[in-house]
This record gives sequence, structure tokens and C-alpha cells, in this order.
Amino acid sequence: MIDLQIHKKLKGAQGDFLLEVDLQIQAHRFVALYGKSGAGKTSLLRILAGLLRPDQGSLAINNTPWLDTTHGLFLAPQKSNVGFVFQDYA
Repeated sequence: MIDLQIHKKLKGAQGDFLLEVDLQIQAHRFVALYGKSGAGKTSLLRILAGLLRPDQGSLAINNTPWLDTTHGLFLAPQKSNVGFVFQDYA
């Protein structure tokens, strides 16, 4: 199970905006992420992979905390076993 609550201020083409995500994904579920360009999809994936730190929030995988900004916990990307491939090789 993935349990994620994050807040991250981002800069977009239209100006600054706040990415707020609160979700729980049950084990063995297939999930798609879609939205307009600049909506924060890649930033969310980068947070899940440990490549970007949110301003505040938490992430737990199978009840194991990987991220907790309140307690200063941030699992290194090398220890997360999460990765993703960009759609375009930008």
C-alpha cells in the first residue's frame, strides 16, 4: 500500500502553484496518472522516487515510512527501489 500526503510549491508557465496530493493506493492495483502539461505529474513521480523533496508531507510504503518532513525523514533514492522512464527522452 502507498500512503501519500504532500504539499509542494511549484513554478509553472502560468506562475506559482501548490501541488497537493492526498492518496492511498492498495497493493496490487494499477494506477494511471494524467493531466494537463504543467499540472505536476512529473513532480509527483519525482517525489515518489525520492528525487524531489516536498515542502511538507509524508510517504509510507507498506506501512514503512519513506518520507516524513515533520521528523526530517527522507529515504535516499538509491534505497527506494523506485524508478520511472520519461515518455520523451528530454
